[in-house]
Amino acid sequence: GRVGVDLGTQSIAVVSDGEIMLENLAERDYQSTRRSEKKIARLQREMDRSIRATNPDRFDKDGRYIKGKRGKLKKSKHYKRKQYLLREQQRRDADTRKYAVQTDVNRLRALGDELIIEPGTAKSLQKHAKGPAEKSDKTIEVTNRKGETKVIYKNKRKKRWGKSIHFRCPGMYKAMLKKLFGNGYHEVARMFRASQFDHISGEYIKKKLSERWHYLPDGRKVQRDIYSAFLLYCADMNYENIDQQYALKEFEKFYTKHNQLVDSIKANNRTVCNSGI
Repeated sequence: GRVGVDLGTQSIAVVSDGEIMLENLAERDYQSTRRSEKKIARLQREMDRSIRATNPDRFDKDGRYIKGKRGKLKKSKHYKRKQYLLREQQRRDADTRKYAVQTDVNRLRALGDELIIEPGTAKSLQKHAKGPAEKSDKTIEVTNRKGETKVIYKNKRKKRWGKSIHFRCPGMYKAMLKKLFGNGYHEVARMFRASQFDHISGEYIKKKLSERWHYLPDGRKVQRDIYSAFLLYCADMNYENIDQQYALKEFEKFYTKHNQLVDSIKANNRTVCNSGI
């Protein structure tokens, strides 16, 4: 049977004939990766403080590294111990991510033999946003050497989903899906736009990334990622457009399972990243 998959940077939505899912990527037994992320950040801060205290001549009074200095940085025993703990934590996390992805991909393969997914690579999402920098609404006060205080607007950060992709590895997920499904792996056309289509009106409605629910013309609402996976499940035989008649036929069965899934996530106090639930 068919399996429609909406793969995000941190979560995945799956719709098949027998089951639908909405889960975080790279998690085993619903154990969040946030704890290890915080542990790694704490170790890196401790290492940074240690290297600065051991090499005071290599940094200026504002804490910036002095360029042009030669020779290796001195590493204390404390630094080397934290460095070992950091490497060990990163090794464990890498193994956990790999086994979690393998388990999830095997589950998807058990649901069907024809996988339909949107094109695109995780690597492109790690790049900085294109175009000139935009001004932020936040302001800061800066005092110059003369003692004059000025209010300036900082530029918006051009970073996007680099850290999420590092810890959730959607690229490895997609590569394993492609390998396991083989000839049953299909990517839809670029202009498929599952997240913007409304199967009742037949129109494309553009949404912001922050909008996590899709409101149908009859007043009902569906979670955006699960609905996208459903529309991918309803692709035509050429995987270029959405089969609106098939979507209308299958929607009521899907909507019942959708509500059951949302209620289950709420009842079990599960946190699905960027889901809006």
